[in-house]
Formats: sequence, C-alpha cells, structure tokens
Amino acid sequence: MHSKIIIYISAVVLLAITVDAAFDADCARCLCHVQTGCNSKHPAGPYKISWPYWADAGKPTVNGEDPDSETAFKNCVKSEKCNFDAVSGYMRNFEQDCDDDGNVDCLDYVKTHVFGGYGCQGDLPKHLQKKFDDCIAGNA
Repeated sequence: MHSKIIIYISAVVLLAITVDAAFDADCARCLCHVQTGCNSKHPAGPYKISWPYWADAGKPTVNGEDPDSETAFKNCVKSEKCNFDAVSGYMRNFEQDCDDDGNVDCLDYVKTHVFGGYGCQGDLPKHLQKKFDDCIAGNA
C-alpha cells in the first residue's frame, strides 16, 4: 500500500514539475502574443480569457477578493498577474498532449488555450500559427 502512495505522490509531483517547466514565462509571452499581441488593455485581458475559462482555472482573484463577488472576474481581467494566474491554473487543470507527439510543450498550451481543455486537437488557424512561430523564433 505504501509503495502505491509513493508512486502516486511521485506522479503528482512530476506532473506539477512538467506543467511548470513547459508553461513558463516565454510560453506565457507567446500565448498572449497569439491572443492579443500582449495588449493589457484588451477587454478580456492580455490572454483573452472568458468567464468560463476563469472559472475552470479556479477563479483566481486580485488581493484576496471573494471569487463569488460580482467584480472578481472583471478585476482579474484588468490585472496582468491575475490573468497569468488564470492561464496557469487552466493549464494545470487541462494539461494535455494536443498533437500526440508524446510531449507537452508550449504549442500544446496555446492549442489548449485557443480550443479549450476538451478539444485541443487539430491545427491552429494559419494566422495564429504564424504569430506563435514568430514568437517562438524570437521575432515578436
């Protein structure tokens, strides 16, 4: 019984390390570049998050605001840190290998963000793929 618990805990720790390793600051920058050009004034924030996305991410808030308050989502959208926290939470909850290459990488996170946690297979639209490729290459 103890060995099963240790294996399970090891798998959870490994998953957490994998999410943190692949969804890093560079990937977050490329994700916001693909979505809004990292426009912090965008009505849905730099990552272009929706209320359902925010809820699926665990309803992060600004300054400990009650997540059930009427202004929690709106205040989160206005905060770059809260936007990042929402995207990070969403990626932790929906991490998956969208292109079945055996590796979860930044493109998988972008596809999960664009297509949602339940259907990230397929190609990004060409204009979004170009923005992603330019960003990964350091041209954005």
